[in-house]
Amino acid sequence: MIMSSLKGTPHAHSAADPAVTQKPAAEPLLSKPVLYKNQVLVLFYHNLQADPTDGSKPEALTASLFRDQMKNLKDGGYNVITMEQLVNFELNNKPVPANSVVITFDDGYESFYNVAYPILKEFGMTASVFIIGFSSDVFDPNALPHLSWDEMRELKENGMGIYNHTYNMHREVAINAKGTLQPALPNNIFLTNKKRVETAKEYDKRLISDLTFMEKRLDEELGESPFRLLAFPYGAYNDKAIKAADQVGFSLYFNIKSGFNVPGQRVINRINAGDAGFTGKQLMKILKPYNQPGLFGKSYVEAVEISVTGVYKKIWQGA
Repeated sequence: MIMSSLKGTPHAHSAADPAVTQKPAAEPLLSKPVLYKNQVLVLFYHNLQADPTDGSKPEALTASLFRDQMKNLKDGGYNVITMEQLVNFELNNKPVPANSVVITFDDGYESFYNVAYPILKEFGMTASVFIIGFSSDVFDPNALPHLSWDEMRELKENGMGIYNHTYNMHREVAINAKGTLQPALPNNIFLTNKKRVETAKEYDKRLISDLTFMEKRLDEELGESPFRLLAFPYGAYNDKAIKAADQVGFSLYFNIKSGFNVPGQRVINRINAGDAGFTGKQLMKILKPYNQPGLFGKSYVEAVEISVTGVYKKIWQGA
């Protein structure tokens, strides 16, 4: 925790003034208010963009608004902690500072390196990125630029976290002969060539193969991590997805459901702070309901759940 102090300034006196023998009392230290404790809030973002210079309407959260959010977090008394601190808090009940916040980004867009990273360094903050391996390995001229492995190496060397968002399951797939589309991770896909839905065994193999390969790519490019973390694409998951993913050795999972996180959770709730136009003041507004120590004993608060960026406006639980 960073604490600031206001030092008392003595009045000026001449050397011939022997009557002044006492130093003025120091003013009290200014400490951050305790908004909540033994709980952690996690924010999530996706793509950012530089501030438009042509007067056009931004399509994503801009650099100036992200900076405004970080300034409000700092000025509001929040403590941005590392992913390692969150993992130890959840799995080992290690203490974290009051008002703890973790910052995460999904999809691994290059804007994290170009826009978010310099601002985070400016405020002395850290964040973690959940990347889609295929999007960094294979160039797509029609897609938004994604982080390169060289950029990720620099990020990791400077205190940022890089974790798993699947290798190639951030997409929708057909789940029946009608072609109904659903997120790939929690659903059995329809096998067109076999004219049937994949079996439970085939589902497990597909999921485990993808997640294992993604972990292999992370280890190859960035070195081994002491723990494995997975953010569900679209926040979509169910029990069978977790059961299969557990075989890959993940410590924690990350959804997109608003709420507090308490020790012992394995599926981490996250608050969306990344919509275009979202100001620091608005961020403080959605965090305010959590700033009442002892009021919320559960791991999430339905009352402050907000919509998420993208097509999915609800929390997918899969089929």
